[in-house]
Amino acid sequence: ADVYSSKALRATMGSIFHIPIVFYDNFKEASFELKNNDYRLYSTSPEAEKYLYDCNFKDNTAIVIGNEARGMSKDDIELCHEKIKIPMIGKAESLNAAVACSVIIYEVVRQRLTT
Repeated sequence: ADVYSSKALRATMGSIFHIPIVFYDNFKEASFELKNNDYRLYSTSPEAEKYLYDCNFKDNTAIVIGNEARGMSKDDIELCHEKIKIPMIGKAESLNAAVACSVIIYEVVRQRLTT
């Protein structure tokens, strides 16, 4: 997907120019670079034991969300430090990737705004 398409630029309301965007050929390469820069990598999975609100997102954090059909590969999950999940009530099994990302980013921002 083109993050600089006119549709994407409108949707971000200009904020895309204030965050670093980096592209990698594969997740293994990206995870290596992130770890070398002291990032903690969290994979997301409904099967994870740890809830997102039990994590410390105040330091360098990378959240990895798989696609909606297949999720993340086992190899990619193993490259992350921890697996986390979003608490769910009722019979819903999962959230789509955009909603899951929004919920997690909210928690990251909430933690970073509190002292």
